[in-house]
Amino acid sequence: MISRAARVTADAGARQLLWDWCGEALDRKGWLYALIALAELAGEAVDPAWLWRLRCRLHANANRDPDSDGLTPQELACRRWHWALPDDLAQRGWDADLALWLACRRVEAARPFRRLIAHSPRPRHLATLARHLVARGESAEPVIHRALCRALAHRPPRSAGATPR
Repeated sequence: MISRAARVTADAGARQLLWDWCGEALDRKGWLYALIALAELAGEAVDPAWLWRLRCRLHANANRDPDSDGLTPQELACRRWHWALPDDLAQRGWDADLALWLACRRVEAARPFRRLIAHSPRPRHLATLARHLVARGESAEPVIHRALCRALAHRPPRSAGATPR
């Protein structure tokens, strides 16, 4: 519903509604549905700088902790790639977030996020990058291929006898 209302983003009311939603979503499902809606908007003629600000606002809202005090939402977004999403739908949210970044990656504030995804050894991040490559095949974004290769190169080796996570 909010996604439909926001499709006409020239509508100040719809823009404000999305802004409020991203700042006030309180739980895993709220964050998930907001990410999916933002990713849908990224596929349309919507200002990517504004979308990235919304995404950063949502991310900051979902990641409030003492370590983030003093950071702007944009700074936090480029230092930490974390979402606590419903387990059964989490991958949809991660995929939506990656799609959103891909649509916004040329925005100055979103550029540092590339370094974050390229140096993350977390299995969820690696799986999200790999899923993009598999789903898109030949049409996959080269930046994702490079990021996945860099992330794998930076992943610390497991010690002998260690159990997989």
